[in-house]
Amino acid sequence: TAQPDLAALLAEARRLSDALQPNAVDAWAAVARAAEDAAGVELDPRDRAEIVEHEAIGLGPEGAETFEQAAELYARAGDPGEALAARTRAAYVRALAGEDVEEALAAANGPYDDVLALYAEGGTEVRQTAGVLMARARILMRRVNEAEGPVAETVLAEAEAAVRELVA
Repeated sequence: TAQPDLAALLAEARRLSDALQPNAVDAWAAVARAAEDAAGVELDPRDRAEIVEHEAIGLGPEGAETFEQAAELYARAGDPGEALAARTRAAYVRALAGEDVEEALAAANGPYDDVLALYAEGGTEVRQTAGVLMARARILMRRVNEAEGPVAETVLAEAEAAVRELVA
């Protein structure tokens, strides 16, 4: 059987990603395989970033370093908003993997401030901004969920503010 061409695989992977479909991970893996098999084909940095990011998604809590690689590729591709979102996802999956939640929050706070400024200037879109805000809110909720005994008012207030920011 003939292999689907790389352009068709890229279009389908991007369509699934844009629609937030769970099988986008598999579609990007198919793009990666097809690009490897195609002699002399060099994917652009954006395509490579999306492949690496979806690989990270597939790795779950073990995907932090891979999200960091995706962030670097997005930056090289000229997409600072996606780079910030990937960095914040790396921080979140580190918290999921059992690393220090306070360190994860510290790692998310820089991208949070940066993406809000970038969005205000029109330098990124709502999707990338939401990615940063949601990952940071998840980290803040981990602080609440992992608290032993009563949750400190400041911890609860920060988590609540992050959630309110998402639903505003």
